[in-house]
Amino acid sequence: MRLFSPQYAWLFDVEKEEEWLEEISGHGRQLVRVGRWLHDLEDCAPGEYSYRIELLKKSPRSEESRRYIEFLEDTGAEYIGSRGRWAYFKKKSSPCGFELFSDIDSRIEHLGRILRLDTMVLVSASIALPICLFAAARMPSLGIYNCTLFVLFVAATSLYGCIKFSSKKRRLETERVLRE
Repeated sequence: MRLFSPQYAWLFDVEKEEEWLEEISGHGRQLVRVGRWLHDLEDCAPGEYSYRIELLKKSPRSEESRRYIEFLEDTGAEYIGSRGRWAYFKKKSSPCGFELFSDIDSRIEHLGRILRLDTMVLVSASIALPICLFAAARMPSLGIYNCTLFVLFVAATSLYGCIKFSSKKRRLETERVLRE
């Protein structure tokens, strides 16, 4: 079965996509292939799998990422695939849960990677937006307006990601200080 992907990871809401995958699993479907627009699902026992998504440091094809993925697979996780540097993993559900990060520092580091990506997208969109607005003012057309709206959407989404993940990162950094 193929299902349209809600693209939460692209919108920097990884937790929402993980929740969506958990919900799908609860209905007896498991993710078997990650696609750009469509995910492939197969039947499974309801709630059989738990899912996690991680923004890798490098491309999943890099040697460093391949070693990391192999390490996770040695712990019982299964690498499903990736969308860009967003890697999708699943593991049989257990009372212990399924976490990719064993400590607070690794979670802070992961949030930092997401924040850097959000910031890079925000800066790019901020540069593109005035260009689109100038083009729309010079030669109005539906295509230019649509492009401008898309760039505005990307800028707003990445700004939301920057705010959300910098807030989470600050909370974890505060928690780390309190624990020390």
